[in-house]
Amino acid sequence: MKNIQKIIIIGLIAIHIHPGYSSGFGKCPNYPSMPKFNVTKFLGKWLEVERSFYLPEIATGCASMTFENSTARLDEGKPQLELAIKTINLWTGAPSVSLGNAILEHDRSSIMNVQLQSRLPAAISRLLPGSGKYQVLYTDYDNFAILWSCSNFGIAFTDQIWLLGREKDYTLEIRTKIYDALRQLGLDSDRLIVSKNKDCPNTL
Repeated sequence: MKNIQKIIIIGLIAIHIHPGYSSGFGKCPNYPSMPKFNVTKFLGKWLEVERSFYLPEIATGCASMTFENSTARLDEGKPQLELAIKTINLWTGAPSVSLGNAILEHDRSSIMNVQLQSRLPAAISRLLPGSGKYQVLYTDYDNFAILWSCSNFGIAFTDQIWLLGREKDYTLEIRTKIYDALRQLGLDSDRLIVSKNKDCPNTL
């Protein structure tokens, strides 16, 4: 059984070995929540401007994420946001909308657990692409947000980066500020690719 588990872990790591992924042995880096994170100012629509390689998005474009406030709270009192992720299939042109919830660790936390709606059992739906733990590492609320996610695979980890904006692109000044922040966080901006967000329908 242990040998089988090792084979599975090695297989998962092999799948994630791509220039856009950051992988390493050990556990995911531990970034603290963004100080004085203001979830109210963060709400609204964010467009994907750049990202690291992410297999589920290989055939999609015009990606956006919209966070809306929710009056619902879990038994533990954790705040819950409503989330809508919209994309366009680049091969067929068909739009796609995924709905779910983002549960913050507390009112001032930039760390959230996302679970997308699914007809599958909760234990399985938590493993679907898009679900998992996400963290807003840094944002100015008006122009950009650095969204980060990391997964542990037993003896190793792999992470992804999304650069979000209120518009489809950044000014040179804003992009320089973002890349400086990535450098301070120890994240390599060379991993990023420009998202496919040209000629997107206004209705999306």
